[in-house]
Order: sequence, then structure tokens, then C-alpha cells
Amino acid sequence: MTVHKILAFPSLIMGFDLKGAYDPDELTDVAVVPHALMGNAQPGDGSSSGEGSNYLHTRPETKRMLQNCVDEYTNTMSQETLAIANSWINRASQGTYTNVHRHEGSVISGAFYPKVEGEGSSPLILHTPLAAHTFNTFYTHDNDLNASYCQVPANQGMLWLFPSWLNHHTEPTQTHSRWVVSFNTYPRERYTPTNLDTL
Repeated sequence: MTVHKILAFPSLIMGFDLKGAYDPDELTDVAVVPHALMGNAQPGDGSSSGEGSNYLHTRPETKRMLQNCVDEYTNTMSQETLAIANSWINRASQGTYTNVHRHEGSVISGAFYPKVEGEGSSPLILHTPLAAHTFNTFYTHDNDLNASYCQVPANQGMLWLFPSWLNHHTEPTQTHSRWVVSFNTYPRERYTPTNLDTL
């Protein structure tokens, strides 16, 4: 008997280790204010967001580095060209987490961790989009084919790219400080909600 296994309709999550390709201190030299998605965040405790939707616009070298990774993702997927548009930076202190959310209106999204201070960085957790369709299915044990979540390490220098429709969150981090640059992408050729060359 010959058995054929086909992994149908996979969701590509792609990671890039960018350590050594940028200056962590330069990318995190920003003023920060409280962020609504941060759980356990209190004013003055270090949990916050920094520059708003144009963070990468003022850092063209970093934006090009991340855009090259986006291009590799779209090439792997045989996908139309996407451009990084809005971007922002968050700083999480010990005990804070990010609530479950997804990035409406974007195609793929990125989470880049330029600087992590201390041990115990909680992973980025992405949720399966199939949960609502498999409510009557029970498994004897977890494996890669039936997992409800995919956890990827949020270590310094890591960039993770994933479909924007994937819900994701983080558990409380134990690090003293963790910075993450997040961004969205849009098709360059057929949809430009703003001038993609200036965002």
C-alpha cells in the first residue's frame, strides 16, 4: 500500500535572524507613550508605544532591510509585490503582554524585535484560522497538523512575517525590556491607500 500525504492550504510563517545587520540602540532611541494593546500596562512603567504609523519612514536603511525580507516572502508564495506601509514600535516591560488581535486591511504583517533586555522573552503566539471549522474534532495528542497555536521565539534580531488575518498575541514577558517594530503591507501595483514611497 502506498500512502500519500498532502499538506493542503498551509499558512506560511517566515522568520529572519537579522542580528548584526543593524544598531539596536539606534532603532530604540525613541520617546514612548502608553499603548492600548498592551495588557498590564500602566503609565510610567515602561510599557508603551513609540512613534506612530510612520516609524520606518524616518529609518530608510532599516525599512529596506525589512522590505527585502518581505520580498523573499512574496517570492516564496508567488505573491504579488507588497510594500511596507504603516509601521510603529512598542516597548514592553516585565509582566506585560499583547492582547489577541489581527491586522485588518493588510496582506502580510511583520513583527521585528530589534532589542531585548533580560531573559524570559515570551514567544509570539499565532492562532490557527481553522478553529471555528473544527469545533467537533477531538485529538488524542497535539502535533503540527492539529495544533491550535504556533509559537515562535521573540528573540533579539528576529523578524517574523505572517498573513495579516492570523490572530496573534503574547503572554506576559519576563524580560526587563523588549522592543518590537510592527508593520503592515499593501499591494504596490493595485492598491495604495497612501503614498507607499513615503510611509
